[in-house]
Amino acid sequence: MDTGSESLRGTPGRMARAYAELFSPRPFDLTTFPNDEGYDELVLARSIPLRSVCEHHLLPFVGTAHIGYLPGHRILGLSKLARVLEHFACRPQVQERLTKQVAVVSYSPVDFRTGELYDMRALTRAAHEAGALALWDLCHAVGALPLQVDVLGVDLAVGCGYKFLSGGPGAPAFLYVAQRHLAALETPLPGWTGHAAPFALARDYTPAPGIARARIGTPPILSLLALEAALTAFDGVDLHQVRAKSLSLTGFLLRCAEELLAPLGFTSVTPSDPGRRGSQVTLRHPHAHGLAVALAGRGVVADMRAPDLLRFGVNALFTSHGDLLTAASRLRDLTVEGAYDPAPPGAGPVT
Repeated sequence: MDTGSESLRGTPGRMARAYAELFSPRPFDLTTFPNDEGYDELVLARSIPLRSVCEHHLLPFVGTAHIGYLPGHRILGLSKLARVLEHFACRPQVQERLTKQVAVVSYSPVDFRTGELYDMRALTRAAHEAGALALWDLCHAVGALPLQVDVLGVDLAVGCGYKFLSGGPGAPAFLYVAQRHLAALETPLPGWTGHAAPFALARDYTPAPGIARARIGTPPILSLLALEAALTAFDGVDLHQVRAKSLSLTGFLLRCAEELLAPLGFTSVTPSDPGRRGSQVTLRHPHAHGLAVALAGRGVVADMRAPDLLRFGVNALFTSHGDLLTAASRLRDLTVEGAYDPAPPGAGPVT
């Protein structure tokens, strides 16, 4: 790898192109920015036609919208969206209400708790029919399955580099904005590196053309380089083949869970239907926290989500069926032996 100054200076652009190959946006519709908790809950600005919404429950099953104000800007945040696809698609009274109230529909293609895969095409279409924008959180999907955000008409997307892209802790996140929105895009935090002429020292802020205006600070070069190296694992790889192997692996782990773990009180919350499954398997057990800690001690890395979910992320690039059988067998053994702490988790970091 060339580590000269010119190579380092070009890292953000190379990373944007590498990301683009994974979910098919048009060239240069993408920029990277430092990972930041809550980055996927702040959505956009006055120039994109967001509807006038005050703080209230949009719908009982959708979530809460929060409007905040900065000089000349409006920020809309959406969080805690529930399963809305059937409501969007099948309930005319809901559709009518959405048309009047919703500015942005924000969700993930893959539920981070259960691993359930949602229909991006149908939900994006339903959001557009309601006059809303579609914002997708791709963290649990990018690198695990084919994503064609341009073909689907996605307006905005965010994602991270540390999950299926294997960028490691602190890997940069990314922002996608459809080309049709770029000219109107204004960010709530305009940054020096997103200025059209950062060294002109002009009195007024002039955004850079295209997606470059979304840059708000100096790119984390070392983290970008680590992620760039990780992404070389995708060179020459067909994501449809990755998806096929992922489904084989997760289906096998579900079978292992049914035969080895169900008799011990484990239940699967991940859909068995391949068309509704991402690239993880989640098992329910009342002692999920203690089991996750004990598994780590036996060389199996899983995590838990409160109150009782034990998650296994399956990266098809390097995980084998034998790895998953080993994981299920070790989980069975330590459960039978009672070799874990059954106490509920206390306050502290996630596993």
